[in-house]
Amino acid sequence: MMVRVLGPFGRNPFWWYVLSFVTVLPWVGQAVVEGQATILVWWSLTLALYRSQRGKEISGGAALACAGLLKIFPLALLVYFAWKRRWRSLMAAMTGLLVGGLVLPAFVYGWEQNITYWRGWVAAVMQPFVGVRISDPQSKIDHRVLSPRRSHNQALYAVLWRLGAREQARFTAAIVGLAMALAMFVAARRLVPEQDLVIAAAWLAWIVVIAPVSHFHYHVLVLLPMTVLAYLALVKTDSRLTATARAALAVYVMANTSTLAFNSMQYIGLLCWTTLGLWALLLFVVVRLAAHPAAEDYECSETNIGENHMQKQAANLDNPKLSVFLA
Repeated sequence: MMVRVLGPFGRNPFWWYVLSFVTVLPWVGQAVVEGQATILVWWSLTLALYRSQRGKEISGGAALACAGLLKIFPLALLVYFAWKRRWRSLMAAMTGLLVGGLVLPAFVYGWEQNITYWRGWVAAVMQPFVGVRISDPQSKIDHRVLSPRRSHNQALYAVLWRLGAREQARFTAAIVGLAMALAMFVAARRLVPEQDLVIAAAWLAWIVVIAPVSHFHYHVLVLLPMTVLAYLALVKTDSRLTATARAALAVYVMANTSTLAFNSMQYIGLLCWTTLGLWALLLFVVVRLAAHPAAEDYECSETNIGENHMQKQAANLDNPKLSVFLA
């Protein structure tokens, strides 16, 4: 998928795959151990982006609906589809959500019971998201999953709450999220359609940071941004992008290790701040590609120049006069 977006890799892609996956391996492992659905969400999101990028908008929207039925935060990509004017993907996703969330469960539970379940979900999950306290004191969802006190929660809102900005945390996180979204919209205006997945990678990093809940296993979604950085680190697009991508990969791996090793790093939200920096770097990549559209083809152009030069030399050697001159 990223080869189609960023250009030919020009070598065995084994190390590209390994480098991308190793960076998020701790979060994949945790998702597997805890039996989380985040990996399925990741596959659905990847399928949605890939199919939509290839023009298969109906199947792309259906894949996004599957991801949204498992976890609510992937539905932020509906804004991405609307912004790209992929109306068929948008309508397919909305239809899939209605069918999967209302119609099919009604055949099993009945319409009234299904509505009751949805009301309970809104009360237990959505209301705490917007700051409304749940009325059921027996519910443990808010304490065990949604509470910003848990150091495993690396969402920006939770980190700001733990660092002391309890009254302003929700408002500050919302303002930062809106500013980040606006920056992505502005930066991507000059990006060619074939490179849309680069801004989609930045969008996934935005989701991980701005979502009200962002436990460790949610960072499986960073695999796509890591794939972009691994490409830039291994393929010499230009010296600045290559050096920056290599440094970013090293910093992210060290942040992962420190987060797992030290509770204090979890408390201050080291993973949150690192992912925020990753988002900023991806935005820089978007701006760089828009300003230098030929940068991603740098290595391929060098290879072609070298091949053409060798062909010319071979042709010259066939000419006796030029052969004597070259000798």
